[in-house]
Amino acid sequence: MLSRILAVASTVVLIATGAQAVTFNLTGAGGGDLSGTGSRTATFDEDGVSGRVRANSTYRGGRDSVITSDRHGIGVDNGRSHDSPDIDGANGSDWLTFTFDTAVRLVSISFGHFDAYDLGFDWRRGLYLVDDDDAWVNVRGDGAGFTGTDRSTYYFGDVIARGFSIRAFQRNDDFVVSSFTVAPIPLPASALLLIGGLAGFGVMRRRKQRMA
Repeated sequence: MLSRILAVASTVVLIATGAQAVTFNLTGAGGGDLSGTGSRTATFDEDGVSGRVRANSTYRGGRDSVITSDRHGIGVDNGRSHDSPDIDGANGSDWLTFTFDTAVRLVSISFGHFDAYDLGFDWRRGLYLVDDDDAWVNVRGDGAGFTGTDRSTYYFGDVIARGFSIRAFQRNDDFVVSSFTVAPIPLPASALLLIGGLAGFGVMRRRKQRMA
């Protein structure tokens, strides 16, 4: 009985102190912390955060899309001949949708194969910077309302959501997702009081039963 009370109390203390951010590493031949790369949907489950990743593309409605993986991160092969294994916009607009089993606080996402700018040259201007890779982020995970970024790490800000999407729109966009960081949402104070109250109620009930 005492061990059960201690377990409940420990849970309450852990929740009350706030949840630690969890970083998912997606680099490596198998997709790092993902399970199921090489198919359209892969899953993740680390430190209390779980969910899935799904590959999509405008090519054939994403029906042939699979999640690719290499030492730099995960991407999308949409099934079209000569399509890049990166998330790219050259042979159809590719994207990955991350969906969580419960709402989380989105922290950041990092990209590999990512070059924000490239060098161009012509005889009139000489060397000049050319806009290259741009990642497009949708924090709802519904495939609409994207925000562009030319940084290899994108910070979401104070956003709580059940998912997000990463997409390439332009032909010169090509990159992979190397990691993402989120934090579980701690229970509110009212829920903590309820848990503590239930634990206390259980102790009192057992005492009364023993006295009866």
